[in-house]
Amino acid sequence: MISVVNTRTRSTWTSPGMVRPDANGHFSLSSFPEGEYAFIGRGTDSTTPGTRDMPLYAEARFIMAGDDLSGIIIQFEQGVSVGGQVVVAEGDPVPNGMQLRLMPVGSIPGSAAPPASQSVRDDGSFEFTGVAPGRYRLTAIGTTNLTLRSALIGDTDTLDDASEVIPRGDVTGMRVVLTSRPTQIAGTLFDGLGRPAPEYAVVVFSTDRAHWANAPRRMTGLVKLDSRGQYRITGLPAGTYYLAAVTDAEPAELSDPLFLEQLATAAEVSDSQ
Repeated sequence: MISVVNTRTRSTWTSPGMVRPDANGHFSLSSFPEGEYAFIGRGTDSTTPGTRDMPLYAEARFIMAGDDLSGIIIQFEQGVSVGGQVVVAEGDPVPNGMQLRLMPVGSIPGSAAPPASQSVRDDGSFEFTGVAPGRYRLTAIGTTNLTLRSALIGDTDTLDDASEVIPRGDVTGMRVVLTSRPTQIAGTLFDGLGRPAPEYAVVVFSTDRAHWANAPRRMTGLVKLDSRGQYRITGLPAGTYYLAAVTDAEPAELSDPLFLEQLATAAEVSDSQ
């Protein structure tokens, strides 16, 4: 499965499957406008015993400048493995049927399928195989009453700073921690006359500006208040946060650092533990 992406506009030019090599591996495409491109490929090796289910990846960049191109080579390689251990902070067993996913971060939408979900083994261990180079963030499914607290590689929490997978660089020893006791921030918003102000919304976001672009889990979005002006927020990672009240903000504005700076100047500071 090979797609073509425009690396300058970060868009998909042809979806996976549109490039169809013949029996000798040769292919041709026409009507390319000028621009910077890449072939992005995923595949399986069904010719070598024991590797039928091992995913492969490929990437080949090229520039169209008005002339035809020939001789481009798309070389497939084996992806790497990403593995580790899942534990529950309170010492409870890992839930049966739990699965983990590696979600690409910053990839061009539609260019390639993410790695398949992996079930966590009875002993809490897990392993992804055939992972293509790139940046990924871990997610979990089948964790009723549990939330992801951290996914550590060494001292780096990859839930905040997405993990980087490099060619021929297996990732081992990831420690994934779940918790049955998520953090909580709760309160009541009053107006200047001391009356509950349900017409407002609150937003909570990290005081660490490095998290604003890279750690979406440290941003609540707009939280509506109930009729008594009360709010309750659960599941934020431990840390220090701004808590701001807003009336007419749009969700898209919360990704604008300048808007967050304005909110920070009038926000309260709260700890999540």
